[in-house]
Amino acid sequence: MKKLLGIIVLGLLWYSNSFSQNCDPNQYNDGMMVKEYEAEWNYKAEEAYSFGKKIQKILLKKDLKSFIGLTTGDLKASLEKRYKEDKSFESYFSSEQYKNIVESKVECYPLGSIYTLQFKLGDDWNLTYTLQNENWVILKYR
Repeated sequence: MKKLLGIIVLGLLWYSNSFSQNCDPNQYNDGMMVKEYEAEWNYKAEEAYSFGKKIQKILLKKDLKSFIGLTTGDLKASLEKRYKEDKSFESYFSSEQYKNIVESKVECYPLGSIYTLQFKLGDDWNLTYTLQNENWVILKYR
């Protein structure tokens, strides 16, 4: 009986694992499939999706320090300076902007620019992120 139960549990775990992808490689966007975007831009759609979800989770917790840790370059420097002066989450995000970012659909394919790999959160490009030097980073938010 224990053997049969073990086989059933193992089978269910194996079955559910095979469908754990969030990004369908054959999904179309503007005439290209996700797998074609991956090949052209040299990124993994699942990683892009996971990073977008990570940003949303951090913002849902209203964790400014972790959010700043996901940024880079001038944005990071200005946010770190600003954080020393003002740690109020509301001064970084308007309620509309916040809602737009955390409730937006996370995509598996890049959007917009044909010159850089960029992903967005929010209807009005409220936040963009990309892959730089093998690390996912937030480029900008407004």
